[in-house]
Amino acid sequence: MPIQPWQLLSRKEVLAHPRLTLVEDRARLPDGREIDYLREPPGAGDAVTIVATDADGRVLLQREYSYPPDEVLWQFPGGAVDIGEDPITAARRELQEESGYVGGALSCLGSILLDNRRSDGRMHLYQCQAPELASPSPDATEFLEHHWLTGTELRRMVADGEVSNCFGLAALALWWARRQG
Repeated sequence: MPIQPWQLLSRKEVLAHPRLTLVEDRARLPDGREIDYLREPPGAGDAVTIVATDADGRVLLQREYSYPPDEVLWQFPGGAVDIGEDPITAARRELQEESGYVGGALSCLGSILLDNRRSDGRMHLYQCQAPELASPSPDATEFLEHHWLTGTELRRMVADGEVSNCFGLAALALWWARRQG
């Protein structure tokens, strides 16, 4: 028997905060049981990650303090897609805001689900080739260092566990796969 989808019966907002909104769905399972399911609202929560490369093939990585794990992490530029915003527009905006780089040839590497148990949000992954330095305008809570790394340096950092951000690792996997093939 094929897997059947759940049937949405009702939805109510249970938390509204500038950084997080949660809804509780009442759903009917394929076997007829009804359950309550906590999730983000449909269509909320898309984001972008950008792998920027320069003319020498180096890759832009950033170091930033991340409050929830209380660690300084290596990551790629990126951030939220505003409601109604096209992901490629968000990628250009986030690259400029976080790194100060603009322009460059932007191409989609793909997208991944952020947390399929709590959201239908997607992380849209892009490559930007040869952007030019303009000026950054980070959010008030962002304090970033920018580093251009060779492929060898980046592979060593991944192998040594220095890059632990799952979206950055997914972006790298897709970027490396596209370059191989």
